[in-house]
Amino acid sequence: MRRAIATALLENTDDLTEVCHQCGQTDNPETDEDVQWISCERCQRWYHQSCAKRMMESPHLCLACNTDRTARRERALAR
Repeated sequence: MRRAIATALLENTDDLTEVCHQCGQTDNPETDEDVQWISCERCQRWYHQSCAKRMMESPHLCLACNTDRTARRERALAR
């Protein structure tokens, strides 16, 4: 699946700022309504709100940044 998303990202645009980093699409994959976007507060990548349901809580962190944050916290607690 990651390969398909990466391929879609590379084939559809040179400017990845207008592409959802979760699904690789510019439009909303679930509906034809206006697309609502949310940005990760750490890496500044953009996601459809419908794709980034976990980012609804503050701080708004994507899965990759949230996983990194959790790993750093666990390492700090282990010290």
